[in-house]
This record gives sequence, C-alpha cells and structure tokens, in this order.
Amino acid sequence: MCDNSSRIEKAGQVSSRQFESMQNSRLTLLRVLVKLMSLLALCAFVWVLFGSVPERPQGEPEVTRFNVSDMQPGDYVLVEWQKKPLYIVYRKPDWESALRSADAGLYRDPDSNHSVQPARVVNALRSTVPGWFVTLGLGTGAGCTLTFTDPDPDPDPDPDRQATTGDGMPGSFTDGCDQSRYDLAGRVYADQAARRNTVIPEWRLESGEILVSE
Repeated sequence: MCDNSSRIEKAGQVSSRQFESMQNSRLTLLRVLVKLMSLLALCAFVWVLFGSVPERPQGEPEVTRFNVSDMQPGDYVLVEWQKKPLYIVYRKPDWESALRSADAGLYRDPDSNHSVQPARVVNALRSTVPGWFVTLGLGTGAGCTLTFTDPDPDPDPDPDRQATTGDGMPGSFTDGCDQSRYDLAGRVYADQAARRNTVIPEWRLESGEILVSE
C-alpha cells in the first residue's frame, strides 16, 4: 500500500516537472513572438516614414529650378548652382541680332568646337530658346567669377561699366582675375588669355522657370 502511494506521488512529481517545462517553453515562444511583432511594427513605421518619399528614377538627372517669371528682356540674375555661380540672362532682340551677325574673326572659338556645352546649343547664340541664355559664371582661363557688363547701362552708369566692348559688341562678361572678355553668348574674344567659351549646362525653360540639370 505504501509502495503504491509512493509510486503515485513520484508520478505526480514528474508530471509537475513536465508541466513546468511546458510553461517555460510557452513563455519563451511568447517572448519570441513579441519581439518579432515589435520588429515588424518598427519596420512598418520606418517604411511609412521613409518609403513614401518619392525617389528620383534611376538614371534621371537632378534638376534645379529658378523662377524667372518676373524677368523682362534686358534683365539678368546671378544665382548659385552646385556651389558655382550661374548667369541667367534674358537678352533683348537687338543683342541677339548683334551676336548672330558678329564676325567670326572676333573669337578664339567662334563655333564652340573646343568648348563645353550641349550639342544642341552649338550656334551663334549658344541657346535654342529665343531671348534666354544660361551659362556658368566662371571664366575658362583663370576660373574666377565673371562680371556682367550691361549693354544698356543706367542713365547714370557706374564708370567701370560700358555699353559696348572694344570690339563694338553689346555688353560682355569679364573674368575678374585675368580680365578675359566674353560676349553675351559666352564666346571668348580672340585676343584674350582664356582659350575656351564659357561652360553651358543642360537647361530648359518651362512654365516660367529655368530648369538646370546636372
């Protein structure tokens, strides 16, 4: 009788250990599930926070926009693009007429064969948009910032500004370091230190904005 009771008690003790082991296993599984759910929630939060930001399609160049809707013929602005000066000039029709009719002998690279610009703007105006001209505001010799000489100065002009260059062309860009002069299409004159015309980036005019690409 005593032996049977002892066997039953021992059997009961084994069952308790098994139950405790099962409970521990369940708790461990629950902890793992809670951690997984927390990780999934974190991933969902990150996706909502960053995944909804539209990405630039691969291969598409980055575009910088400049509002020019208030500019009038004869106006120009000097802005910053990729940490470099950039001129946007709204040329008057008579300025462009002078550029078209200019003698090629005035320039070192009259056809821009040795200069940097999109192929579509290799012409006398170095632009395909009537009136508009966009160029880096850096000389191609010393590489300093260019200053703009207004073809139509104010009635009381700055003595350092002149309406025409020594070649009779309206206006100019001048390198502040080596004094190389360029016309209003960025073409360097033949007797200057610089060897190439100014650099023209990819750009277009769209709904009152100049869009400049990398």
